[in-house]
Amino acid sequence: MDIVFICNKMQGMGRVVDAVEAKAIPIGCYNMLLAKTDLERNGKLEVFLAVGGDKFQVPWEDDTEEQREYYMMEMASEEEDDAEEAEGGDAIE
Repeated sequence: MDIVFICNKMQGMGRVVDAVEAKAIPIGCYNMLLAKTDLERNGKLEVFLAVGGDKFQVPWEDDTEEQREYYMMEMASEEEDDAEEAEGGDAIE
């Protein structure tokens, strides 16, 4: 993932994401959700957050309708999954 390379380089140079860099690599809300999920799964989220990787995210109001829609669908799906887990999964009673 390119963002891992960028964040590792920034951390190595002791830099953090600033406004100029954030605008150079805009990440929509849905893509940010996917990236953070993947980074967490691969043990790379800490470096991403340490250099201010969240600043790459496009503000909600400036993001595309498509990104917001996909993000909301993903969050609704995660809430449903959490509710099923809390109820004991999809076990037949």
